[in-house]
Amino acid sequence: MAWAAIGYNFKSNLYFISYEGEGKGFTQKKYREQILKDPLKKIFKQPRDFFYVEDNSKVHGKLNTRANYSFCNTIRVKYHIYSIDWPPSSPDLNPIENIWRVLKQKLRNKNPHRRWKLEDLKEAMLEA
Repeated sequence: MAWAAIGYNFKSNLYFISYEGEGKGFTQKKYREQILKDPLKKIFKQPRDFFYVEDNSKVHGKLNTRANYSFCNTIRVKYHIYSIDWPPSSPDLNPIENIWRVLKQKLRNKNPHRRWKLEDLKEAMLEA
């Protein structure tokens, strides 16, 4: 999985997200450690007026429950990460979805059979 941020006159680096560790798949804990505490913390330190768009995925941890101990929301408050909710059924309105679509198309054109070794895929993504 990959993550990046865009904005007016701004683009972040491309980050590769790890699914490894406790829990199946990409969890709130992994989101907090790999996204909120690293690239977003750095972005929101910059002297600009940012807000972050998140859909209503459970991974984003917007709802405080007994199970998640408000993992993600405490980090958002601590690092002044301002996010807005985005309707889950309208991803095409989020500008970065268009960037992901272009990237996927470039990867398909380069390797139409979609058989990638992980390192080759990462390299091709960075190149595109």
